[in-house]
This record gives sequence, C-alpha cells and structure tokens, in this order.
Amino acid sequence: MLFTGRFLNAIIVLTVALSAVSLAFYILKRWQNAAQELRFFGLFWLFTALLWVSVTCRSLSAALNNYPLDQIFFKVAQINVFISAAFLGAYVFEKVFHVKTWTNIVFVFYSILAALGTFFTITRSIAPIDLENFFATEYDPSPEAQVIFLTAIIPIIVLLMIDILQRWRVILARKNETRSGLLASVSVLTYLMLGYFDQSGIIGWPVLLIRLLYIGAFATAYMSTMNVLKNDELIYDNKTT
Repeated sequence: MLFTGRFLNAIIVLTVALSAVSLAFYILKRWQNAAQELRFFGLFWLFTALLWVSVTCRSLSAALNNYPLDQIFFKVAQINVFISAAFLGAYVFEKVFHVKTWTNIVFVFYSILAALGTFFTITRSIAPIDLENFFATEYDPSPEAQVIFLTAIIPIIVLLMIDILQRWRVILARKNETRSGLLASVSVLTYLMLGYFDQSGIIGWPVLLIRLLYIGAFATAYMSTMNVLKNDELIYDNKTT
C-alpha cells in the first residue's frame, strides 16, 4: 500500500521538478545579455530545480523502501535549499535596493550561510519523523541547519513583502507601470509560503495538492521573465555601485 501512495507522490514531484527545470533553463539561456538581478533570479530557480530533482529521487527511494538512499537524497535536497538561498538573498537585495556593493556583500554573507548549512547537513545526523506516511517519508534536519535556514530566509520574506507592497502601490498610482517586478516577487514569496506548508507536517492528500500548486509559482515566475524580456528590462546591468 505504501508503494502506491509514494509512487503517486513521486509522479507529482517529478512534474514539479520538470516544471522547475524548464523555468530555470528558460531564464538562464538569456544569461549573456541578462543583468545581475536576472542572473541571480535564474540561479535561484536552477538550484530550486535541482532540489526538486533530489526530492523526486527521494520519493522513488521511499516508494521502494530504500530508506538509506532516501536519507541521502534528503540531504542532497537540503544542500540545494541552502545554495538556492544564497542566490535568492542576493537577488532580493539587488531587486529592492539596486546597490551592487550591498548585493555583493549580501551574496558573500549568504554564501557563508550556505556553506555552514551544507557542512551541518553533511556532518550531522537527521532524525526520522515519519517513515510510515502513505505519501512520503519525513525527516528532521539538524538543529544547526534549521537555525541557519531561518537566519537566511526571514529577512528575504520580509523584503519580498515590502517589495510587493511598494510595487502594488506604484501600479495603482500609475496604470502603465510594468508588472514584471511584482510578478517575480509574488512568484518567489508564493513558492516560499508553499514550502512552509509543505514542511509543516500536513499529512494526506493536501500534501499532493500543495505540491501541485508549486507549478503555479513557477508559471508566475515564467510570466514575469516574459514581461522582462518583452519590455527590455533587466537586460543590461544597473550601473549603481
């Protein structure tokens, strides 16, 4: 019985992974002419895609009751979370403040956090929470990794919310204002919020529904990038230092 539910989850997760991979390559194939902000945006989605590829491998391992391999891919997924957070942090600070010096400092800081998170993920053991779940196994990351993740993600969420509110006010005041920047922030914040609910211990069919909703976040990011390219935004680097 566990195989059926977990294999269904694996199929859904594979769909999410393929959507994320498609989004990442759509953005990154514009790398040569993209500004720094768009490059960070693309790299965030690239490692997010690798995260979901890892989750797909996890789901298949769990369906086959290969728990040692399941745990390995859990750690690989966690490492991709930390690496993606480094690019996301730099992207959000560049997007909100448009100061390259700050962006570079933030990127170094988040890279250090990513390195520490990777170190603790590799060297610390993970605690199984639920190995009998019908759809997916659950593990608890090390306390150190959880603290590092929260340190990285909380400022990002706050800045994304501020950016969305500011851009929405501008759009309301100026009807011809482009919506690409708003859509980009909404896509990332939606993805992070879905991730919170996904990891909050929800069991049963709602987990599968939440994972399908990730595709909506990817589609929003895709639309934001299409608008960027259509309006020739973020094609050349901002000269602010």
